[in-house]
Amino acid sequence: LLCDKQAPTLITLYGFNDGCSVRGKKTIAFQATDNTETIARFQATIDDQWILCSNDKEKAFIYRIDERCPPGEHLLRVVVTDLAGNQTQKTYRFSN
Repeated sequence: LLCDKQAPTLITLYGFNDGCSVRGKKTIAFQATDNTETIARFQATIDDQWILCSNDKEKAFIYRIDERCPPGEHLLRVVVTDLAGNQTQKTYRFSN
């Protein structure tokens, strides 16, 4: 039996960070980890619109930049939840 009060950790990959430009990039990737090793839910939105992220063998969550990310300024919100319901939420401003 485990009492899990620790929220998941979210790390951006490949140089994506708050205020950056993704112009010319094809993907945005995140690595989410948890002390129990299980991520129950990963949800990402751009400008409050859900985006599809693939999961690479439980290692990275990858968004392939598509029509939901036209040129201009955007707000990306990522919420990661573990099995115990602990959440980490991060918000990034970026441009394309």
